[in-house]
Amino acid sequence: MKKTNRRPETSIIIRAFNEEKHLPALLEGIENQTYQDLEVILVDSGSFDRTKSIAREWGAKVLSIDSDDFTFGFSLNCGVEAARGKYIVIASAHTKPVDQNWIESLVNALRQDSVAMVYGRQVGVPDSKFGECRDLERLFGPLPKTISSPDYFANNANSAVRRDLWEQYRFDESLPGCEDIDWAKHWIEQGYRVIYEPEAAVYHIHEETWDQVQRRYYREAAAMRAIGLMGPRIIPRVVGSEFRALVSDLAALRRQTAFRGSLPEVFQFRYRKALGTALGLLNGSIMQKPQERDKMFYTRTARAVVIRAPQHASLEPVRVPEVKPGDVLIEVAYEGVCGTDLEILNGTLGYFKNGLSKYPIVPGHEFSGWITRVGVNVDGFQVGDPVGVECIQSCGRCENCLKENWVACPDRKEVGVMGLGGGYAQYVAVPSRFVHKIPSTLDMRKAALCEPLAVVHKGLRRINHLLKDLKSTDACAVIGAGPIGHLSAQVLKLRGHPVSIFDQ
Repeated sequence: MKKTNRRPETSIIIRAFNEEKHLPALLEGIENQTYQDLEVILVDSGSFDRTKSIAREWGAKVLSIDSDDFTFGFSLNCGVEAARGKYIVIASAHTKPVDQNWIESLVNALRQDSVAMVYGRQVGVPDSKFGECRDLERLFGPLPKTISSPDYFANNANSAVRRDLWEQYRFDESLPGCEDIDWAKHWIEQGYRVIYEPEAAVYHIHEETWDQVQRRYYREAAAMRAIGLMGPRIIPRVVGSEFRALVSDLAALRRQTAFRGSLPEVFQFRYRKALGTALGLLNGSIMQKPQERDKMFYTRTARAVVIRAPQHASLEPVRVPEVKPGDVLIEVAYEGVCGTDLEILNGTLGYFKNGLSKYPIVPGHEFSGWITRVGVNVDGFQVGDPVGVECIQSCGRCENCLKENWVACPDRKEVGVMGLGGGYAQYVAVPSRFVHKIPSTLDMRKAALCEPLAVVHKGLRRINHLLKDLKSTDACAVIGAGPIGHLSAQVLKLRGHPVSIFDQ
């Protein structure tokens, strides 16, 4: 995106939390728009993936807010405060433009003095839930319209508002959702128009778990109750509406073409939507509790291979590790498969026999990755640094540690082996003193070999009294052509020795 000191006509605000998967497609879509009198501002609420780095790579301005402070309204208000544009386009980070005229269609519709807000069409994608796609078809039809009381629907996943009106009435920061509907309602009651423009279309990509679906509709129902547009008495109507939608979905499922679906999925979506809405209307006050708010707004889980017993491994959602003041959080790039990992899987690792290690465990100790979060007491590292990690992590204070005999530390832990989850996960939290930067030019696949290569160097140091009298031209033999043997041969070769490897 072209940077300019000239004030742009339009500012695009993108709210984001861990959106590295879909954000590049949105930013590329913005880059390819016919309308380019704009700036892009990303408001991040504590992402621990590469969201912020990606935004900066595309030339966007990045603002950060604390996760604890997040509401949709607060996030947007922070973005608009930093914006320079006359018009404010708002987009979800997991959308992408349908065509090159998306922004132009939004802005042109907003140029009328009587219009306060425009929202555009949202289209489902084949990987979305079938019921979600059907709802998008119902809500976002092919014809333009003007919104009027008592239907104040608008949606900030794809919208545009006038900044001068925002300065008079900001988005409500107390609401857990539906800040767009509240804003539309306010200006409609003041005599302004809110219009739907189907030509301004985006693909909206929802890849939520069922719990996330339920939480989303809970938040929205709680917000609608706070705005005064819905209440507990309409719960029977909500249930009836979802039942009718279910019947319609089942009929559509039989003739489906673009969107995939199944009977269990169709039933589950309608059940979760109805349940979340009903609970939000009944008990929306739970959103006032900090821990409950965090659960409702954020998904702090990632995937990991968890071994729960010998020969019982599965890919599961796990809690993203907490980052303590001296820690860094690492997004794993590549993980090497070690014989120790196979012993953990088979249950033959000695640590399990003597009780030093136990199931369940996330294995993996040969990995490379990028730092995605830095603890407050950490110096020398920053987000985006490529790193490798020491496997054995000792206390650093005991008599053995002071003698650099780390293995003998009575409090030692080993990443992915004993007491610590490892690199068969998307994210690993590690004390920064066990983390080492690697050159940015190094292939991250090769960087995963840093740990076994360190083992080789340690082994060679142990026999240094035998090697020190060798000439560089003296031949060496390596017994065993596994990864350690292969790396040993490579190191000796780099030292100038002719090397022969013996293996069965």
